[in-house]
Amino acid sequence: MAERIAVVTDSTAFSDPEVAASLGVHVVPLQVVIGAESHEDFGPDAVTPEMLAEALRTFTPLSTSRPNPENFLVLYEALADQGFTAIISIHLSSQLSGTVESARIAASACVCSSAGDRLRSRR
Repeated sequence: MAERIAVVTDSTAFSDPEVAASLGVHVVPLQVVIGAESHEDFGPDAVTPEMLAEALRTFTPLSTSRPNPENFLVLYEALADQGFTAIISIHLSSQLSGTVESARIAASACVCSSAGDRLRSRR
């Protein structure tokens, strides 16, 4: 049986999720925090340019936050269920972002139900 490898990254690597999808790359969105509200940077709950402009206009604090490990876990398990036998998850350096830590937490928690195996985090 041939190995099927999935590629996962976060939205710092792709500004257009459609381009990523066309390349077969799975993208987990980072969070954009406006004041006390958190939004994904793409998808159904995505922050809009108008929301960012309004925050800048009103001096509302803006920041980004790493994805929740649960977001990675859901994706990893779905990929395993689709028959992928390995996942390469590529992210910013852990010195710049907590995103890789979220991915590692998810990988350690993921039980690949289709293979009965576990994903392992490699540095």
